[in-house]
Amino acid sequence: MLTMRQKKAITAEVSSRYIKATKKDKGKILDEFSTTAGYNRVYAARILRNSPGKVLGYSRIGRRKVKYVIGKGSKTKRVRNKIYTYDVSFLYCYVFATIC
Repeated sequence: MLTMRQKKAITAEVSSRYIKATKKDKGKILDEFSTTAGYNRVYAARILRNSPGKVLGYSRIGRRKVKYVIGKGSKTKRVRNKIYTYDVSFLYCYVFATIC
């Protein structure tokens, strides 16, 4: 059983070879890859076809247009400013504790 990290490494290595191959070779590569990674053949073909950076599509969420991209880097975590300082939060906890 392969770990996810190993499967991704194999996928990255095989996908470039798969994209450049002829139709006959693609069948052989697909058989090898599906048995090695343990994926279903159709799913394996889909993974190998979609290279990193390829745009899958667009949709709208609210008024914002969202682009779906394969293998885009990790999201940056949004930094939030503190609303309450320590003094205010301590006082809030004290009042809440006395009420309940």
